[in-house]
Amino acid sequence: MELPGGIRTGEWNKAPAEHPEKGDAVAVAPEEMRAFFTKYYPGGLSGKEVLDVACNAGGYCFLAHELGARAVTGFDVRQHWLDQAEFLRSVKYPSAVSVTFQRADASQFLDTSRKVYDIVIFKGIFYHLPDPIHTLMKACDAAAECILVDTASSSEVPEQCLSPYKESRTHVMSGVHGLAWLPGGPEAVRPILAHRGFKTIELVFWRAATQAARGRFRLIGSRAPPPRPPVT
Repeated sequence: MELPGGIRTGEWNKAPAEHPEKGDAVAVAPEEMRAFFTKYYPGGLSGKEVLDVACNAGGYCFLAHELGARAVTGFDVRQHWLDQAEFLRSVKYPSAVSVTFQRADASQFLDTSRKVYDIVIFKGIFYHLPDPIHTLMKACDAAAECILVDTASSSEVPEQCLSPYKESRTHVMSGVHGLAWLPGGPEAVRPILAHRGFKTIELVFWRAATQAARGRFRLIGSRAPPPRPPVT
């Protein structure tokens, strides 16, 4: 993300971290989410409320704000990322009062919140959870219109299965529970979206791992068909 003065946040990502648990963080450009927003909401996000589950440093929240969202909520379990989000607000989005951040565990937040959002972003979180099916179903219930699910996957199990693994409880790019599950592919997640009432489920991509490594896929569930592009 470009900041005032021509500085880009990713430029600092290659420097050695003072603490190994904060090293090797992957830099993601928030702009990559624009294609989703513009396809499903070609007129912009005016009047929409957006929830970003495990929002990291808030890049997608600020993009939704730029596109006119009425209110955006982001939460993450690590204060490390929320501090970065508030820094970005202070230097780039000081007027973004409709964007709010809070520290919360995904399962607890979704279990206790009764609020419904138009759009839910569920990216980079499924494979860090000890009970991802329960948490994803709650995220689906919180989405009145669309949910985007983006997760790493495993080549070690069939597509419709989940593979357990242990991960660090303290690394900034991990969960906090120690136990997590990797889906084999989209068919491990698609039935959850269908069960929760999404009428159309689009597979945006699936980069399947060819060896004992992680792949990745993205599904978008919509309670109505996406708008058709204009005829030219």
